[in-house]
Amino acid sequence: MYTQNTARHIDESLKLKVARNLSLDESVLHEVDMDDVILSEQVWLTLGKVAGTILIRHIPDPSKIPDAIDGILDALSEEAYWSEPTRELIFCIEIYGDFHYVQIPAKHWYMKPHCSH
Repeated sequence: MYTQNTARHIDESLKLKVARNLSLDESVLHEVDMDDVILSEQVWLTLGKVAGTILIRHIPDPSKIPDAIDGILDALSEEAYWSEPTRELIFCIEIYGDFHYVQIPAKHWYMKPHCSH
């Protein structure tokens, strides 16, 4: 798993930022609803560390996190994309202009099966 933090202009879409950072064309990135994805335990641990790092950067005193959580959620943008060429899931988050993404290898995620009647 690879994580990346990069500051870019906030008006760019997260998809465009991911494409530029990974030197990919936007057309090979497909948005994925995270409610439809199952992640490995290792991925959850990595995402937890990334979230902790982001929170500490924006709220250095952990005791203030509960008071600030509404403001954080209002400033938060998150999206996930499936990369055609690499088959990775790319989870990206931006908060207060601070852009991060985590590249999740294909073996660490899959789409939930959907039932239809």
